[in-house]
Amino acid sequence: MVLAARSVIRHIDRQAPGRSAPPAGAAQDGALPGAPPVVSPTSPPAPSDLGNLSLLRKIDGMILSNLAFGYIAEEVVNVLPGRGALVGGTLRVVDQQTGNLEVLAISKTLSAPKDGLSLAKLKGTTVAPSKPEQIDALTAQALNGRRIASGERLTQAACPPLEQTEADQIQEHFGIKSLFVYPIVVEGRLNGALTFYLDVALADTSASDEEFMQSITDELGIALANASLTRQLGEINAKLEDANAHLQQMDAMKDEFISIASHQLRSPLTAIKGYLSMLLDNDFGPVPKQHKPVLAQVKQSTNEVINLINDMLSVSRINAQKFELTKAPVHLEEIISDVVNELSALATARSLALKLELPVVPLGELTFDPLRIRQVLINFIDNAIKYTERGTVTVSLSKEEGDVVLKVHDTGIGIPKGELDRMFTKFYRAENARQMITSGSGLGLFVAKRIIEDHHATPIIESVEGSGSTFGFRVPVAAVTVARDTAAPAGLALEKP
Repeated sequence: MVLAARSVIRHIDRQAPGRSAPPAGAAQDGALPGAPPVVSPTSPPAPSDLGNLSLLRKIDGMILSNLAFGYIAEEVVNVLPGRGALVGGTLRVVDQQTGNLEVLAISKTLSAPKDGLSLAKLKGTTVAPSKPEQIDALTAQALNGRRIASGERLTQAACPPLEQTEADQIQEHFGIKSLFVYPIVVEGRLNGALTFYLDVALADTSASDEEFMQSITDELGIALANASLTRQLGEINAKLEDANAHLQQMDAMKDEFISIASHQLRSPLTAIKGYLSMLLDNDFGPVPKQHKPVLAQVKQSTNEVINLINDMLSVSRINAQKFELTKAPVHLEEIISDVVNELSALATARSLALKLELPVVPLGELTFDPLRIRQVLINFIDNAIKYTERGTVTVSLSKEEGDVVLKVHDTGIGIPKGELDRMFTKFYRAENARQMITSGSGLGLFVAKRIIEDHHATPIIESVEGSGSTFGFRVPVAAVTVARDTAAPAGLALEKP
């Protein structure tokens, strides 16, 4: 954030020492006593005033285009000499952490040695304002009172660190006859002080010079505020970058753990599922009739855990950018039929009709990753069954205008219109779905979308809340046509890549 630079030009609400205001009722020059005051025509701005305004505009632009306060400070103090009665200036800034005051910039006209005399030794000196013996009188007065302090001796604004004799010699050498210390206060916080050196006595200081000094002080206050904001933003950004790097490291460790744990869990669960199937098929002998529903439920629960593990493994590989497809020529009708048969028991248990609609003319061999497409189908059909309380789940495969189209349509609870665009987001579940079934990872559709898009297909999602949903994909036939010179693989891996 950059504060808008703004030249604040105003009269200083004080009388310079030695300058007295005319007594009340006194006649103006050339006017009779008791006569009404003479109203003079408005005078055009003096050339020096126009030059000051032009300079302030340039400083405005510099502040807006450059956030390096050190550079701005040097540029500003170096344009002071020759402006009206100004000989030069020094800038001190407050370290907001220690509270110490450091001389940051000095006009070159005063810091360049002239006959061995200069204010160069002030540069970089640091004092603690809380220790009176370390700070000069005028600066202490300006900072403590937060008001402009003025004087006519350099010893008042440079001792310490200069010795009094040396300060007197420098003052005489550079023709300094008065000096002003302006505190720099931004949003109630003391940020520093700007000391101006003039070649006229206090009584002869012009209002134009005073306005210019105040405006320059205001400009530096804005620049200091900008620099402070930039520094704070830089510190915050550095902390955020460190935190982000730590989170990325932790996320990578989490993905690695999930991958290892999922692999370790999937093998025994697959074995359990196999043995349950064998038990239900009476491969180990007759199973009491009353035990079969229990075994079927155990098998279904095992399937759900395996599907969840598969989704978690897929997400882990997606995050690690190791998610790949193993495509092969397949008959899509066979994969769909197999998944529908596998999930038919689940539909029957919920008193739902699970229908399959295949094209009359087979599509023939198409190039898909059979295991990944199976994963997509399981997610779509399983969700349709879960979120349909009554009615039908229909799985259809067709060829439409050069595209292969697969759809899973249900008559379930549907999806609120405002949530459709977020359904393929990782971990997201619609509000009505969370109310109906509290459990669920919100990973299945995220993984399904990635698999679909990696097949150069387009996800399908249509829904009306309360009337059902349709999920699926559409892929150009040309994108999945088997190349005639593609050799069929010797076999397919039993685990996902």
